[in-house]
Amino acid sequence: MPRTTIDCDGTDRDSFRRIAGHLASGVTVITTSVDGRSYGMTASSVTSLSLDPPTMLACLNRSTPTAEAVLTAGMFGINVLGTGQEAMASQFAVPSDDKFRGVAVVTTPERVPLLRDAHAQIECQVAETIDVATHRIVIGRVVRARALAGQPLTYYRGGFGRFQHVDDEKAYDAVRALILSGGWVQGFREGSAVAKEIGIEESAAFYALTRLSTEGIVEWLPGEGYGITAFDVRAAEEAYEARSVIELGVIRAGLDRAGDDELARLSDRFEDMAALMVDDMFTDTQAFMEANFQFHRSVIALAHNTALLTGFERLHLAQIMARLQGVTAQSSHRFIDVQRRLLEALQRRDADAAAAAVLEYTALAKARARELAGGSVCPVHQREEASA
Repeated sequence: MPRTTIDCDGTDRDSFRRIAGHLASGVTVITTSVDGRSYGMTASSVTSLSLDPPTMLACLNRSTPTAEAVLTAGMFGINVLGTGQEAMASQFAVPSDDKFRGVAVVTTPERVPLLRDAHAQIECQVAETIDVATHRIVIGRVVRARALAGQPLTYYRGGFGRFQHVDDEKAYDAVRALILSGGWVQGFREGSAVAKEIGIEESAAFYALTRLSTEGIVEWLPGEGYGITAFDVRAAEEAYEARSVIELGVIRAGLDRAGDDELARLSDRFEDMAALMVDDMFTDTQAFMEANFQFHRSVIALAHNTALLTGFERLHLAQIMARLQGVTAQSSHRFIDVQRRLLEALQRRDADAAAAAVLEYTALAKARARELAGGSVCPVHQREEASA
């Protein structure tokens, strides 16, 4: 797979931001309160500093209200987010008069609001602060802490993800490849049989099948085991139409809210995706599907609306695309071209051009779905052949 190199001489802010994004981190929400008002912000530059005494370190942008509130209150909470809490991370990442809307909160005796459903909660007393450039380093002495079972949410190159054990991830890839290549024999089977066939641990096979079940690729029936979920190309078309409706709404109602930094991150997401297609071939099919999902998620995030993001995520478009694409790496540069036009229109804040690009991309995606499902010839390739 070709490797993309990013160089930076220390003065190019955009390049440095992309390079710094290669450092994977956890995702937290810093919370505090002053005079009865709660403050909160998403932060990824948070780490443990010392075990004796227990001490945490958080880097906060000094221009944010939360950074000032932490200094005033002298107390703050570090809420470590878990998988499935991407929408919460996005909600606290953008300016809002009510960041805590719809979020369950518990208040400590020191009046620190903590997110009730966070993966872990760490309450700290400010011990020292250091201002460096645009940020404030806050060193906090731990007052109390608690954690729940589960997996942490992670942040990497501008997108959210989850921590994976290497063996579990390999098992997932193996079972997924078996299904998408057509190697799964029709009918249902137990997880132990799948583990034996592929040569993996039963626990890893169970993890892989459970994950594929949540993605809608397999289903489990009591007494029968796991089987491949029936797939209807119409479901894919409806999902693409739903994405189109959401994006058109964002363009018409939310484009004016988009900040220049958000559009810069959107450009990064596009470049990540475009780099995974060379000469009408995916260099890594699964990575492309994920990058495509992240690009369109970033488009919808421009509206600063958690409900829209949640609705988009529930479409499971990356999984639908994987089911349709199977193991073939063949695609078309037209998909990249139209998404580039969408990006450029958004950067110009040209709502009409952006909407036209969304509609064109949706038509191409639906036609490709029918082609891959064996229903018709894709107009993408018809046009290419006509112009050859």
